[in-house]
Amino acid sequence: MDKVDTDKDGKAGLQELINFSEQFVQIGVSEDIKEQNRKNLEKTFNQIDTDKDGSISRGEFKVVARSMLLSLIHISEPT
Repeated sequence: MDKVDTDKDGKAGLQELINFSEQFVQIGVSEDIKEQNRKNLEKTFNQIDTDKDGSISRGEFKVVARSMLLSLIHISEPT
């Protein structure tokens, strides 16, 4: 969360999330793919921003991180 929250207000805005993700987009990727990535991020952002205040709080981030971790643990458990 700290790497995304560049203005250090304790929350991550959509533009901060987009800026962070673009660090990992390969050089030479088409603008169409970049735009699709932005749209996907916006959709995901809106799902995580449960109080709809336009930012992802640490609490919202923790809920998602915990959920993802539990999903990974569940997937890796032997059946």
